[in-house]
Amino acid sequence: GKVLLNEHGQPTRMTGVTLDITKSKEAAEALSLLAAIVESSDDAIIGKDLTGKIVSWNAGAEKMFGYTAKEAVGRMSDIVVSQGRLKEEADSLKRVQQGRIEHYETMRIRKDGTELHVSLTMSPIKNSSGKIIGASASSRDISDRIRAEEEIRKLNVELEERVLLRTAELAATNHELEAFTYSVSHDLRAPLRHIDAFAQILEDELKTGSKTSGGKYIARIRNGVQSMGQLVDDLLNLSRVGRMEKEQQKVDLNAIVGDVLAELKPEVEERRIQWNIGELSSAECDPGLIKQLFTNLISNAAKYTRPRAVAIIEIGQKLVDGETAIFVRDNGVGFNMKYADKLFGVFQRLHRAEEFEGTGVGLATVQRIVHLHRGKIWAEAELDKGATFYFTLSGMQSS
Repeated sequence: GKVLLNEHGQPTRMTGVTLDITKSKEAAEALSLLAAIVESSDDAIIGKDLTGKIVSWNAGAEKMFGYTAKEAVGRMSDIVVSQGRLKEEADSLKRVQQGRIEHYETMRIRKDGTELHVSLTMSPIKNSSGKIIGASASSRDISDRIRAEEEIRKLNVELEERVLLRTAELAATNHELEAFTYSVSHDLRAPLRHIDAFAQILEDELKTGSKTSGGKYIARIRNGVQSMGQLVDDLLNLSRVGRMEKEQQKVDLNAIVGDVLAELKPEVEERRIQWNIGELSSAECDPGLIKQLFTNLISNAAKYTRPRAVAIIEIGQKLVDGETAIFVRDNGVGFNMKYADKLFGVFQRLHRAEEFEGTGVGLATVQRIVHLHRGKIWAEAELDKGATFYFTLSGMQSS
């Protein structure tokens, strides 16, 4: 307002102008609120000019990247961009200058050199006439989310592996059930028939008062009972292997082989056997199960080399397709590879019982032990020229 005076200097009237500043006040308050939102945000919000020079740096940026506003403003925005992503930053800034808004996930680097995953939005900043004068980059730390996703991916892979393992175990169990059904109807019934037949002969002789010695019949009955007992023991052992939990520890495989050979010595001391034992790796495995594995394989090698004047049994290891495989090799009777698929089946035998004793459960047990250790087992052989059994273990270590 303005006071108007007369010739005597006395105020006579006043003129004035009243302006409505409501909108400007509201605009100022909006700008103040926006500034407060930017400053209080946990996201890093960085303003930069069209050359990439930092012109604003909020508290979220200080917290996320470790630079204070005083350290960052006036420097180029590539202080938080690793060398391998400088082109990515430059290309994004070019597209923003064309009016585009960029959304993407990338990596950024802190003041201390550590990297973090961020979700980034880069938008154009325009002046009152609509001209693009800079860019706003809003970054959110998503490192925890990325780590969680990676953990979920790992868990999914482990779950798939477990499902595959359980599926394989279920298939093996079903196969063994089928084999057991066959065994009950055939392998177990055969000794029962023999026991019944010879017992009947003895009974008839006792009724007629025959003087014939029943010793040979009793011996055959006992053989039948022993065969049944061995078969049942082998089945129970196979069942236990499938149910038991592994006790993982570092195991010296050469020491295990030494124990097995010491226990086998009384059975083969009358024979000429050349043992060739190589240097084996150690392994993270169950020592009891692995000893049983070696016992079965080495006993088989000793059994099937009996026809040889000098048996040669070699135990060693070699790389197979980049993986360390343990092998047990012999110069025994071997087998026809046409029937190799039957080797690890329960009650599957490639030789007649009259030639070589056994129940056909040992190699099925060996396979189950190997699978429990997430390994593989296979064999190579030639009829009358020996056989080699290979196996791997997931916990194999360098010797």
